[in-house]
Amino acid sequence: MTNRSTSIFTRVTPQEKKHIEVKAEKCGISVSEYLRQRALGYSPRAALPETIQALRRELRDFRRSGISSKSEEEVTRLLEDIRNNLILPGKEE
Repeated sequence: MTNRSTSIFTRVTPQEKKHIEVKAEKCGISVSEYLRQRALGYSPRAALPETIQALRRELRDFRRSGISSKSEEEVTRLLEDIRNNLILPGKEE
């Protein structure tokens, strides 16, 4: 884990603060992490519904249970697509 020891302070209106807090909560991350990602050019995504997270865990377990190499490649590709398109924050251009 990165040692973060320096702070940045900014003033916002109560409405801006609430808006930021709601956005961070929807993403399932702290306000600090939300602001850090936004400042570094990332667009945090809303947290995945539990059903999608459960499906991802089931697919991972299925992959570990011993399947053909072709099926394993397909499952691995699917998990990477889920990770890249639904979980990781997108980088702004």
